[in-house]
Amino acid sequence: MTIDHPWLVVEFEQAEFLRYARGQTDRQTHRHVTRKIKDDLESEEETNDWKFAAMVVDRLCFWIFSLYLVGATIAIFTAPSLHKVTP
Repeated sequence: MTIDHPWLVVEFEQAEFLRYARGQTDRQTHRHVTRKIKDDLESEEETNDWKFAAMVVDRLCFWIFSLYLVGATIAIFTAPSLHKVTP
């Protein structure tokens, strides 16, 4: 029998063996699993926050580079020294 949970997939027999091997009660096991799930959620939230920050910095760098590229292209094509015809 398998307990399917989005954050935790545990083989039922292994969980039972570990609980009795450690001498834990059902309540202690429940606390441990609950703590693990909460820690995983907090870790996932922190990871998502960092991913969002990276996306913002990436987009900011993209726009800065794009503006620089457009400005440099315009400067090159409108430079007066390029249009002068020397005899």
